Amino acid sequence: MSREDEGRHRDLLGRIQSYLRGFRTSRGIDPNLIRLTRFAIAFSTDRVGLENRAACEKVRDRYHAMLYRYLGYLFGDEAREKFSEAMAMHACAREATEILRRRHC
Repeated sequence: MSREDEGRHRDLLGRIQSYLRGFRTSRGIDPNLIRLTRFAIAFSTDRVGLENRAACEKVRDRYHAMLYRYLGYLFGDEAREKFSEAMAMHACAREATEILRRRHC
């Protein structure tokens, strides 16, 4: 991994950690919130070569809806902002994963 990639990867992980700190509730980071976010990322349609992209998008959209509703439950009026942060975290995770893929190829 180049120094540039290493620095960028470190920066992305720092952003992800920062986002996660923003999702703290009085009881810490809710494990259900992490699960919903993880599933939304897992069903991302960014991957090349999906056989049934429409089905994957449908499942992803359901997890996005569940995540948004759950954020509304946890954070009330701040749900829209928190959902935007979750989507930004998703983009950071995708880029960090791509850096690691390039390293191992």
